[in-house]
Amino acid sequence: MMVEDVSLDVSPLRDAPVLVARVRCGKGALRCSRCGRKAPRYDNGGGGRSWRHQDFGCFRVELSGPVPRVEITSGLLRILVEL
Repeated sequence: MMVEDVSLDVSPLRDAPVLVARVRCGKGALRCSRCGRKAPRYDNGGGGRSWRHQDFGCFRVELSGPVPRVEITSGLLRILVEL
């Protein structure tokens, strides 16, 4: 994963500021999350997702970005795992 942008989200809807890091996959080969085989990209997975990360000092940290899917030779769709 590569970090594209980092911002501080100070929204009145949150109880404390959140450090948001937008990430994307590198240009390397994509791998199936279950079997680990290299596979071609199928699509962008239907949108972005967010994950909670370790806190950075007093800031809560979230990673957000697209989760592309790969196509395995059997035709099943799996979520990507980067090298």
